[in-house]
Amino acid sequence: MAHSISNRWRIKELFFVIVALLAMIGVSALLTLVPISTQTTAAGTYQSDILNGKQDGIFFLGHIFEIDIPGRTFEVQWVVGACGRFLLTPAETYDASQSPCGLPNVPLNIYIDNNLENTYDPQDLYQLDKRSNKTTGFVHFMKTHSIDIATAQLGSKRVYDQLFWYPFDFYHSGSDFFVINTNDNTSLPIIKAVFADPVNNFAPQSIETPTESIVNGTLIQSRNTFLGLRRTVNAKMYTFLLFIVNWGLTVLVAYITMLVMAGESLGEGIVVLPLTIILTMPTIRGLFVENPPFGILLDNLGLVLQMIVVALCSVLILIPSVLKKKPYSSMPTKEF
Repeated sequence: MAHSISNRWRIKELFFVIVALLAMIGVSALLTLVPISTQTTAAGTYQSDILNGKQDGIFFLGHIFEIDIPGRTFEVQWVVGACGRFLLTPAETYDASQSPCGLPNVPLNIYIDNNLENTYDPQDLYQLDKRSNKTTGFVHFMKTHSIDIATAQLGSKRVYDQLFWYPFDFYHSGSDFFVINTNDNTSLPIIKAVFADPVNNFAPQSIETPTESIVNGTLIQSRNTFLGLRRTVNAKMYTFLLFIVNWGLTVLVAYITMLVMAGESLGEGIVVLPLTIILTMPTIRGLFVENPPFGILLDNLGLVLQMIVVALCSVLILIPSVLKKKPYSSMPTKEF
């Protein structure tokens, strides 16, 4: 009877393990299907109604390709083109179709944040590719942008670094764009200016606002773009899965400790388990997306408490093992 009950418990335990494994596999599969999050992409920008060739103006499309959070900077490759009556020649898109926008037909001075970043003259077009008889479709140049320091907490007593809230840390930046036609020193309308494409597990979100600026006493048309950088949904979910795994190991050690304190005989080898888990936890913590430096909120709620709990459990498990050992007694000596 006791043997059959034991077999039933083993079957139940095996069932729970299989269900847990299937659940983890299912969650992992869902992570690959979940959309990265609301974000600005180059493909979506090219396919937007604004860049349909019916509007006259200049557009800016910034491909973010590197984000340096400790240095508070990010690198952008800017693509500048023209639409409508300012179009010189249409560009070819990735799917080999013709874009309604392309190279401008007027010489330009391109400004970002009041700095002259690049110049363009249609008379100095790039060399033709002799194999395809094509020119570069847009104006390209590189620029390093700064991430703004969050000022929302400056009035509070406790000011935390933005990275402290990982993986819910949020970064933002703002830029002003305007273009001058060097033929007559007039500004051209800007119909689009966005940062695009996820990188380093960040999803960019651009909010544009048409503006006007005064430069050298002249009123010009400009455009301001607010950039928000948030971790992708995938990055947040992976991080929390690892966070839960560490707490699961902690709960396991605490449960084993309660069994030992209740007098259950689990064998001498059980002492090694907490020590192994203590060494495993920092390794799992190192698998966090982008591996942020120690000291974030999840460390205060996770690794620090987990290490303390497991260390105390190790001591409590070790004490009964030490007390069970018989004291060493020397062999009696024979008297002659």
